[in-house]
Amino acid sequence: MKKHIITFLLFLGLMFSMKNITYADVKESTITLVSDGNKNNQTWTCNTYYTNYIALKEGGANHGRNYTLSDGSINLKITKDDNAPTGAILTVKANKDVVKNKTFYIYGKDDKLKRKINVYLKNYPKLYGLTANKTVLFAGENTGLSLSVGGYITGYSWTKNNNNVDLYNTDKQNASYTGRYAGSTYIVGNAICKTNGGTITLNKGITVNVKALPTITNITNQNESKGVFHSKDIFLYSGDSATVTSYVSGGNNNSYLYTASGLILKDERNNTATVIAPMVNKRTEYSLTFTVTANLNGTVRKASRTIKVIVLPKPIINLCSLDGNNLSFYEMKSNNSLDIMTTLTNFPSDSSIIYKVITDNNLIQTTNISNGRYKLSTTKDFISGKRAYVHIEATIYSGNNIGDEVSKNNGDYIIRSGNLLIAYKGDHVAYNPDDNYLNTPTIKAKNKKKGIKVSWSRVNNATGYKLYRKVGKKGDWNLLSSSNKLSYFDKKVKYKKKYTYKIAAYNNAVTGIDSMKTIKRRLLKPRIKKITKSSGGYRITIKGAKYSGYIIYSGKNKKTKNKIAMINSKNGTIFLKKGINYIRVRSYKKVGKKYIYSKISKCKKIKVK
Repeated sequence: MKKHIITFLLFLGLMFSMKNITYADVKESTITLVSDGNKNNQTWTCNTYYTNYIALKEGGANHGRNYTLSDGSINLKITKDDNAPTGAILTVKANKDVVKNKTFYIYGKDDKLKRKINVYLKNYPKLYGLTANKTVLFAGENTGLSLSVGGYITGYSWTKNNNNVDLYNTDKQNASYTGRYAGSTYIVGNAICKTNGGTITLNKGITVNVKALPTITNITNQNESKGVFHSKDIFLYSGDSATVTSYVSGGNNNSYLYTASGLILKDERNNTATVIAPMVNKRTEYSLTFTVTANLNGTVRKASRTIKVIVLPKPIINLCSLDGNNLSFYEMKSNNSLDIMTTLTNFPSDSSIIYKVITDNNLIQTTNISNGRYKLSTTKDFISGKRAYVHIEATIYSGNNIGDEVSKNNGDYIIRSGNLLIAYKGDHVAYNPDDNYLNTPTIKAKNKKKGIKVSWSRVNNATGYKLYRKVGKKGDWNLLSSSNKLSYFDKKVKYKKKYTYKIAAYNNAVTGIDSMKTIKRRLLKPRIKKITKSSGGYRITIKGAKYSGYIIYSGKNKKTKNKIAMINSKNGTIFLKKGINYIRVRSYKKVGKKYIYSKISKCKKIKVK
């Protein structure tokens, strides 16, 4: 009986003990593990859960409160822990770089309770790269950004290192930005993953450049030291010229164009051009427009500025005697004198004028009687057979009206009178003013393949012509020839050097006033003779002097500088895009280790179907 009582008490104790270990209702759960990114020993974050369950299996029942189950990539373990609220701890760990979903079951005693645990393995987040549609753009232009990612990503963020750009959609994988100011900006794209162990952030960076839009900051007439800013007018007399330079900030791969209706433009070199005023008989206003076109990755932006060019009738000086008769020829003996005065046409009434009498030898002396009136006296050296030339320069300056504007644009504006020829008067000298007067020859200079050809006009009564040359602005004058020929071929020239030639007619008595011409030695500009369709492309034929070869340009506008081919003969095959093509060509030549280039030819338009 006592034995039965003891057995019953033990049973009650066991029941009481089992009652303390309650099988609480553990919900089915999903565990997400994220790789720690250590490629040499790839593991996933460990997660620990308390559980009442005492067994773990993947199939048949396995009982106990100390058990580990593993399939080679995932380890799940139930460990007895009397300090745990439920008496056991479930630990989950994975240790291979695989993406794998696995389902396990945990059981209570005698398989009466069963709960499912889904284990999801997520690869460590990765960033493969960052790309931008455009890394160089104009201010105000926008473009896209994109992150290439892999693995387990929970979010994105984008940052920049300055305010040159504005960022948009910074919480997404694909963002965008707009350029604000010129300059470089470093943009960082971040991929974020949140795990039980904290936050994992990976980033990629890229530098983008914002270019300023083209702006014309200044238009300067080179003859005015202070410059003509923006819309300030340029004043010119008829037939005079001014070299105008436009200064541009911003833009990219800029091209330049001057346009002017009624004015003559020449020597256009990028942002510089020479403006020549037409002949007018009254004050006339014209417009000169400068346009800059910027091209960046196919995006075109333009800016333009227009200034006024005001043309005035050109002042004229005439020499006359005191009785008002015009003078171009006068006969005098030695130790004689002649009073002369000036008559002025088209001079501003409020401008100050200073006169200067110039003679080409020491045979004439001048005495200033008043401003614009002089006494001319012959010296004792003025004997039979001698002749002397006299002319007057009038300088306009410091006027308060039109003259002041002209002098500002052209420095001290100088008008020169025609020559007054004075010859010795005697019984043994026959005079014919038309026969004794030497005009100034007109000089021309032209680049040829092997040098520079200088030519000049014939002068009546000249027995010969003296040709001089200097190199650059500060070179010395050297006599090239003295003969009765009307041209000279200068072979001793170098490319890119500037040469100035002056020519003067002479006879047995006098040497006339010279005229000058400056020219830069350069390659001759070729031209396109024809373009015909051929098998596989288009055949181009070029006319002009041949050097080392030719560069072919093709584009969608007449000023294109898009190089498509280089050929070393006057005929070659080129390939054109569909649509309208504007073709241009220039010559090049290798001189030593450097290359020099001609000006670009006029364009030829071709339509490709």
